Amino acid sequence: MSDNKGTGSVVRQILVALVIALLVGGSAPWWWKELFPQYPSVPQSPIDTSTEFPTADISIQSPSEALRAPSPFADIPTTLVFGPHKGALDLVKSDNLWATEAASVELKDFVATATFQNPFSASQGFWTHAIFFRDQYGTEQYRLIISENQQWALSDSGNVNGIIQMGDVPNLRLGPDDSNTIWLYCQRDKGIFYLNGEYVADLDLSARQNSGDVRVGRFLQGDQGDGYSTSYQDFAVWEIR
Repeated sequence: MSDNKGTGSVVRQILVALVIALLVGGSAPWWWKELFPQYPSVPQSPIDTSTEFPTADISIQSPSEALRAPSPFADIPTTLVFGPHKGALDLVKSDNLWATEAASVELKDFVATATFQNPFSASQGFWTHAIFFRDQYGTEQYRLIISENQQWALSDSGNVNGIIQMGDVPNLRLGPDDSNTIWLYCQRDKGIFYLNGEYVADLDLSARQNSGDVRVGRFLQGDQGDGYSTSYQDFAVWEIR
């Protein structure tokens, strides 16, 4: 009886790792393609903050709405270069892609944050929240992803090895009315990741030393999440001085 449980646990861990590998742009064994279709990442156009946005609900927040979650990096000298903004990330079943919104910045060293509203309960299906950074579009960026199974992953999506780091986030809130706040610090070859005010991990950013954009994103797998929006708020980026 215990052997069966152990085998099931191992299989589940392998499947979870494979799903995360696909999300972050890594490779998968040949038989994975036979079981599931591939879902590539396609960027949307960068946001022009001086115009209206007919395809997305995006707006600048008032000062009273800004940054409900305190920054764990408040002592670092920075200059606000984007936001705080709020909006919604929408996908339909036929897309099978990432939906993202960009800050339209060109930064290597920065602090960023965003608060994501869960589209539905974790018990109802699969969902992700993500921040793309040092982003040169296509599949050339880092992706920091959290998913409803209370795991996180960092990938260099342009690298065939895909996942750089991964782990658990037991403080991820899973309810349909819950929200989760990511804080991300990036400077030279080091990053620091906080979730909901709690330290999660130091990040190894040595492989990608370029400047790039910062984006918030969500992923739709098959028809899970079809018709549901992932709203976000407090999306802001500071350049480190």
